[in-house]
Amino acid sequence: MKTERIRVLYIDDEVNNLNSFKALFRKDHDIFLAESADEGAKVLAEEKIHVIICDQRMPGMTGVEFFESILHKYPHPVRILLTGYTDIQAVIEAINRGQIYRFIDKPWDSQAIGVAIQNAYEIYHTKFLLREQNLELQKAYEELDKFVYSASHDLRAPIASVLGIIKMAKAEDNSGNHEYLRMIESTVNKMEVFVQNIIRYHRSNRTNLQLTYINFENLLREIWEDMNMLNEAKQVEFTYDIKQEGNIKTDESRVRITLINLLLNAIRFHHDDSPKKKVHVHIHCDQENADITITDNGVGIEEKHFADIFDMFFRGAHKNSGSGVGLYVVKEALKKINATIQVDSNVDTGSTFRVTVPNIGRDE
Repeated sequence: MKTERIRVLYIDDEVNNLNSFKALFRKDHDIFLAESADEGAKVLAEEKIHVIICDQRMPGMTGVEFFESILHKYPHPVRILLTGYTDIQAVIEAINRGQIYRFIDKPWDSQAIGVAIQNAYEIYHTKFLLREQNLELQKAYEELDKFVYSASHDLRAPIASVLGIIKMAKAEDNSGNHEYLRMIESTVNKMEVFVQNIIRYHRSNRTNLQLTYINFENLLREIWEDMNMLNEAKQVEFTYDIKQEGNIKTDESRVRITLINLLLNAIRFHHDDSPKKKVHVHIHCDQENADITITDNGVGIEEKHFADIFDMFFRGAHKNSGSGVGLYVVKEALKKINATIQVDSNVDTGSTFRVTVPNIGRDE
């Protein structure tokens, strides 16, 4: 495999130094010379350079000033400064600001500068590979993200069709024995929730914040009306109380995602034989925060799982355990609006989730 030749730009106002440098290193490297900062800038505009070596003491512009002037436009070449002892303070400041990789005393030693060039190129090459890998990783992530979102959307139509067919089959079945259909429906409903959560996660992760003032009572009513389409919701006694003393400005779509997922969990995680399933929502808003508490009398969560339930694909041992995505989506949505969530739960007694949503727009 052919090794890339190191391309070095050497800037010095002393012609003898330029000629000596080229004579020493032209066999091993591609050498570009410049007698001033302006000439050096022209070379950078025309050539791909790996390593820049520049003298500190030059008329018109010092080496440190030159490196500072090119840092934004040409950040990738590794920079080496040639300097004397009297310029040491400028060198220290340049190193601290990340403008130079290292400095070499003048008059320079050919062996030392040769090693410095080789080391500088290795840094350049390593950073280049890292940039390439980051670009490939970003591309792969975006392609995977698009695929998951597209696949989730494509799955919604057949899921809706299956649920429709099940509904017709139950209506036409006169035997009254719908157990198998109910089992199928329950499984397909779980798939529907999973697909919806993937779509919600994508929207929350990819869309910018859209800040609006939230009417929590209207929002909660809309969500519960939609949930009443679910058979499980019809078996739950739903109550709420809202005290809105301040106007909360935040991203309503992410608050909606949070309420939907927490309410779905509160509805579904009950024992099948529970005589009275309850879900209560309490919301209190002042000018600083909206405090949201969702309480159920369901199956509860073991304390050892409190830290795990917000991880992607974590599923509890209960038979009604979902896909393990819902609470992860909640956590990521709340992170976008600087909100927090806490859980308190007892097995067989129920769970309480407390969400604090800050007023992002209060300083506007």
